[in-house]
Amino acid sequence: MTSIATVWVTRPADTADRTSAALTQAGFHVLAAPLLAVRPVAPEPLPPRAPDWLVLVSPTAVHGFVAALTHPGFPVPALGSFKVAAVGQSTARAARQAGLTVNLVPASEHAEGLLVALHSEVRAGACVWIPTGNRHGSAKDALPAALTAIGAQVCRFHVYDTLARPLAATDLAALAAATPGAIVLHSPSAADALFDDTQPAPVMRWRADAALFAIGARTSERVRALGGSRVYEAPSPNDAALVTLLRAQLVARSFGGPR
Repeated sequence: MTSIATVWVTRPADTADRTSAALTQAGFHVLAAPLLAVRPVAPEPLPPRAPDWLVLVSPTAVHGFVAALTHPGFPVPALGSFKVAAVGQSTARAARQAGLTVNLVPASEHAEGLLVALHSEVRAGACVWIPTGNRHGSAKDALPAALTAIGAQVCRFHVYDTLARPLAATDLAALAAATPGAIVLHSPSAADALFDDTQPAPVMRWRADAALFAIGARTSERVRALGGSRVYEAPSPNDAALVTLLRAQLVARSFGGPR
């Protein structure tokens, strides 16, 4: 009898629970062992002008912005005095849970879709705040450049760090005991951590044997650039799309589909 393969969810602990729950409910055997950790940082000084738009590119950016509001000296704009754009439904959900009213969620849940949606909404001279992390990505690069090009005054500010997380002994034991089925990677940073050649043997085994499921074009491009094979890209950056893709690919390979 073929053993049931495991799906390894690598995203940081503060965002992994929902994905793990969705996969478990769908019948997959799930192992959550984050390759990354996120920590809030004291926000950088901001100009005194309040935003017309707050642009949020991930649930982590939401959490970092909310944490920044508690720091002395951080200019706290009145809720309702600015509009909020979220890159996708999971980010919008996190924003609403934080008490923000979300005004814009693009139909295409990625940075390019957000840019298209913002282009018709943001006027020249508008002040746009974009909370970011320490790593390069759409929030630090593409979004500010495109919004500046249409005349917006963009203020991006660093509110969290994404760091590689060494796997604990319990994580490594769980990986060693499980049958590799799929590794879910939510960011290029997670791909970098997975393909770090200093990773211990259980990670190397999974990297060699498991199919790689990437969330977003930038993640799949990074996985392939690092030498990953059997790479599948979720058509939308949400758990429902991931479940559908995993079912199609793992069952097609007769390799540990849902129980």
